[in-house]
Amino acid sequence: MNIQFFGHSIFSIRREQYYTDVKTMVEYVNEKYNIEGKYITVPTISQERILMEVKKYKTPMDFAIISHPDPMNVYFQSWHHDFCHAKIPDENIRYWTENEDKDDPHTFNFTGNKFFTERTMDVSSLQGMHWAEVNQYLNEYRRLYYNPDLQKNRAAGALMQVVDYLAAKKIKAIHLIRKSYIPSWYEFKYGIVDDKIADYQYHLPYCTSYSKSVNAVSEEGNIVAARQIIEYIENYEKYAIEYTKNTQS
Repeated sequence: MNIQFFGHSIFSIRREQYYTDVKTMVEYVNEKYNIEGKYITVPTISQERILMEVKKYKTPMDFAIISHPDPMNVYFQSWHHDFCHAKIPDENIRYWTENEDKDDPHTFNFTGNKFFTERTMDVSSLQGMHWAEVNQYLNEYRRLYYNPDLQKNRAAGALMQVVDYLAAKKIKAIHLIRKSYIPSWYEFKYGIVDDKIADYQYHLPYCTSYSKSVNAVSEEGNIVAARQIIEYIENYEKYAIEYTKNTQS
């Protein structure tokens, strides 16, 4: 079974440099179905990047599990992650300014107008760009192109395309999304929609710090989330909108 995860940091898995004792929900699901790291997670991912990643994923998928992001997250083509409100948070800038390590400067990977992911990254073409230079680019972008209403419309359009694309390709979909991220006028018509798990990063009893868990979800929260995702996978027709609507009618 090919299960693919697309989303933001809630779908992170433990790596050697960020190792903690807390196993994440993606790791639990991977172990259950004996799959090897099938996921695409991007910090502060935008809805437009999710659309792009879903469409360019060529291996046949049985399930696409998506953690939909804040609609205000902005897509940047040349960097390996996106940005909230087209800006590096001030507290990050302040921290990096006060704690910059000359041997390990805070840089962003950049490929000179070539987008990449971990699956397609050409290390030879990467260059490190200092955070101050990145912030300058972001501020210019914000000044010239960014508008909150336009950004919301772009995100809503990408969300609808993701749902429609998965429906057209008959790929079973599990959407994890906070209620506040769903446009008030929009109604999902395909897949399973869960508005609880997406909140685990933000509210007690399951939220925690990134220093304790790589996805900012507690050990218990990751176990609960994994069990629910597995329940959705094992009993898809019980929860999926296209099936439950047909049953009710």
